[in-house]
Amino acid sequence: MLSLSRVVIGYGQLEVVHGVDLKVGKGELVAVLGPNGAGKSTLLNAIAGIIRIRSGAISLDDKSIGRLPSHLTCRAGVSLVPQGRELFLEMTVRENLELGVPASARRAGPERIEDVLRLFPRLRERIVQPAGGLSGGERAMLAIGRALVAHPSVLLLDEPTAGLAPKIVDHVRETLMALKAGGQTTILVEQNVNMALAVADSVYLMNSGKIARKEDVRESKDLFESFIG
Repeated sequence: MLSLSRVVIGYGQLEVVHGVDLKVGKGELVAVLGPNGAGKSTLLNAIAGIIRIRSGAISLDDKSIGRLPSHLTCRAGVSLVPQGRELFLEMTVRENLELGVPASARRAGPERIEDVLRLFPRLRERIVQPAGGLSGGERAMLAIGRALVAHPSVLLLDEPTAGLAPKIVDHVRETLMALKAGGQTTILVEQNVNMALAVADSVYLMNSGKIARKEDVRESKDLFESFIG
């Protein structure tokens, strides 16, 4: 289980996340929703070790990870798909996927890449093409695939459907449902509220750097109306 307890995050003199508590059980998909500037991406970056927390605690399976550098956080089992996707555009699809395989799992790399290609058949068709020549949807698939080849305990997704056509959004939704069915633990930051509510077990509503409320999607049938209202 991933647990955040009274986490405070800031940049220089500015504090942007204020005492956040959040828990994600094994195999759960938790969505974090809220307006732009609410601190959602900052929160994911802190969980991934890219930003150092000022105070509070982050733990994964009862082991503290809140003050680890990003490469050790990744080694501990956390993989982030950033909003900008951050692909190596000059490298091929296969080379980008290979970069996601941990050094300790190189022998299993081909098998893990094959798992991703089964999940995203479109990438198989583009396997030798540079990532820079992919469509927006294909880049999203590649970014998620690169994170998955690490076999993360926790997958962090920062607005994976941003800028995508509705048909590709549906594919991402189906992929998230398949990952959840397979036991993948995931935190999803998403502006597409309909999509997020369709896949999430529970939702944290975030505003001005704080968690405003938490809802269990399975028990709150009017969550969408309450969120936008």
